[in-house]
Amino acid sequence: MKLRFDKEITVDVPSQRAWELLAGKYECVGDWATIIPESAPRMKDGELIGRTCSSTYGDVQEMITHWDEENLTYSYEADGLPSMFKSGKNVWKIQPIGERRSQIRMSLKMEMAPLPGFLMGWMLKSKMGKDIDGLMEDFKHYAEKGVPHPKKLKSLAKWQKHNARKAA
Repeated sequence: MKLRFDKEITVDVPSQRAWELLAGKYECVGDWATIIPESAPRMKDGELIGRTCSSTYGDVQEMITHWDEENLTYSYEADGLPSMFKSGKNVWKIQPIGERRSQIRMSLKMEMAPLPGFLMGWMLKSKMGKDIDGLMEDFKHYAEKGVPHPKKLKSLAKWQKHNARKAA
């Protein structure tokens, strides 16, 4: 089963600021995204090539496939996904709207493994749609206010508590 999500949101920050937060701090998505409690850079020869994210779906490894600072766009592919997925590709694009506003577009394509896709695809599509809406809301809050959304902070506290219990 193939899933596609195209989302956009307008943020009240200049496009260069939005780029700094989304691309310049690409590996720090876990700082603001509720569905990603932790993220870390993937480096090769001292260069950022992707990131590792712990997510509500499991751990994900991503590799940057396109980076265009001039046109404010980048993309990445998942090269390590939870077993329910076969592949995942995402593209982010920032479009200036005047001097102080930006439109953020995200286009995510996922392919589920056959059995989970057949059994749970419809349910997962709905959940992922809500999670991506939340992701966009998280970014808007973070970009405009400079701090993570309160729901991110609440989620992070639960995550840390869960990890502390696992470690004990």
